[in-house]
Amino acid sequence: MTLRSALLVLTGLLFVAPAPAAARPPQDAASKARVVSEQAIKFFERKDFSTAAKLFLQAFDLDPAPDYLYSAGRAEMDAGQLPEAQRDFQRLVETTDASNRFYAKAQARLVEVGTALAAKAVTPPPRSEQPAKVPAPLEPGSGPTVAPEKALPPEKVASVQTVQTKVNAPSPEPAHATNWPGRIAAGTGAAACVGAAYLLASAAFAQNDLDAKRTLPGAVFNPKLISLSQAKSTQESINTRIVAGWVTGGIGVAALGLGAWLWTKDASRVTIAPALDSSGVVVAGRF
Repeated sequence: MTLRSALLVLTGLLFVAPAPAAARPPQDAASKARVVSEQAIKFFERKDFSTAAKLFLQAFDLDPAPDYLYSAGRAEMDAGQLPEAQRDFQRLVETTDASNRFYAKAQARLVEVGTALAAKAVTPPPRSEQPAKVPAPLEPGSGPTVAPEKALPPEKVASVQTVQTKVNAPSPEPAHATNWPGRIAAGTGAAACVGAAYLLASAAFAQNDLDAKRTLPGAVFNPKLISLSQAKSTQESINTRIVAGWVTGGIGVAALGLGAWLWTKDASRVTIAPALDSSGVVVAGRF
């Protein structure tokens, strides 16, 4: 091989040498926040609410979305950290537009937390200048992870109701203690049942009194006691009361069942209000 051929072969090898791998682009803040929130969901599902709250706050620092801050407040409530929950819900109200759906939720939670704090005579501690230590998030891809499309959104995780009672958590007020929709439905049902009983009882007494005036053979009304027109109108009134009594009783039973069901629901999630449509006034509900 000549010197010229050797130089040509060496030059070709230089050109086909593998190029260095391109540097991996860094993740943006929103993607990092999503990864951190997915890890917070795992801690929340394991009922480690304190760690979940810290991770939700870290996600909020990366991406100031209202759902991260609301989820942090809910996790702090379940952890019994009521002053911290009050702080974060207040921060959400002060930094979020009133049209945002988390604004009204945060206001409702502020009332709930404030009531619990007042019952326990707890004064919220001043906010520490030193940020709380947050456990370092796992690197994406290390350890068991949840696929983004299967992971619960933070706002849904925040709405999870836990039955676990922390030793240091205040005793929450029973849901039915302020469940006005349940009370109204139960009271309406009880009133309707009483009204139905009255209608049916009065119809039975009136029917007995009317039948007592059938003294002639063949159960014919005695004209000396009551005229035929009066007997017909009285019978129609009795029949009307019987029908009204059964209808009112059915409504009362249904209202009592609805009241019993609403009694077990969270009052903050139940809304019953009158509304207008083409047929008149209707009652609309949201659960």
